Order: sequence, then structure tokens, then C-alpha cells
Amino acid sequence: MTQVKPPEPKTIKPVSGTLKTTTRIPSLNDLLNESPASVEKENPLTEEVIEKTPGETAFTPEDLQKHWGAFAEKKKLEGKDSAYNLLQHDKRLDENKIIISLSNAVQIDLLDHFRSDLVNFLRQQLDNRLVDLEIEIPREESKKMIYTNKEKYEYLVEKKPLLNELKNRLGLDTDF
Repeated sequence: MTQVKPPEPKTIKPVSGTLKTTTRIPSLNDLLNESPASVEKENPLTEEVIEKTPGETAFTPEDLQKHWGAFAEKKKLEGKDSAYNLLQHDKRLDENKIIISLSNAVQIDLLDHFRSDLVNFLRQQLDNRLVDLEIEIPREESKKMIYTNKEKYEYLVEKKPLLNELKNRLGLDTDF
């Protein structure tokens, strides 16, 4: 029987020399000697760089509509017809805010189930991390219910003023 020797452990040799820094830390004397004009020239953060920051690409309503429709189709293929129908509601764009008009609280609950997926999808497709989704429920004017004959008559007179003239000519009574 032959014995197998275990491999010898490798030793790590320290790196000789000093570490080189990649950034220069200014001393206090350097800061005092520099003029403000030279500091502005060296500053890499200019307006052009801020405007072209990755993830803040501008997009058009047509781009939004295209990607919104793609997400809606994805929900339809998953068999989520209620989500698909909800995504067909009116929406408008206000800078990076997408405002969708819903009619009741049940639709809000339904949208909340996939809202984060929708926003993340749109942020990724539109390459804009500032995209946000807001919900709007338009207020409907409450209408007075018409119960009595007099209320019915007054309602009809508002719509057709000639009805009042007809009543007077024929000598009719509205309180019957």
C-alpha cells in the first residue's frame, strides 16, 4: 500500500510597496489657495450631467400607451380579465405621474394587487425611475331623487319649458 501525501499548504506572500490611492484628498492649504473659479471648473456635476442621469429618460404619452398596453395584454394572457379591464380606464400623464381615473373603491383594491408590478414594469420599460401612479375618483354630483308628482312636473318643466304653457292652456292641475 502506498501512502498519499497531503498537498502542502500554500503560503500567501505580502505585497511589497505602498498602496496607491486613486482619489486625491485635498489638504486645507490646497483649498485655501484655490480660487472659486477653478473649483467650479473642476466640479464634474454640471447641469448637463444632471439632465442626462440614467434612469430619468423623458417619455411621450405614446410611449406610455404602448408599454401600458403591453402590461394589460400580459395580464389578459395570465387570465386576469378583471385586471385587463381595469387597465382600460382613462389615464393621463402629468410629467412623470400617471393618473388613472377609477369609479369606486373596489377598483382601487383590485389595482393595489398589481400596482407595484405595473409601476416597476413601466419604470423599467420607460427607463425612468421617477414614474409614479396616482388614482383619481371623480366626484359625481348627487342628484335629488324625484318622488312626488309635483317634483316630477318641476323636473319636466326644467327640461321642456313649453310644458308649463301647455298646462296653463289646458287648465290642468299637477297636484292630483
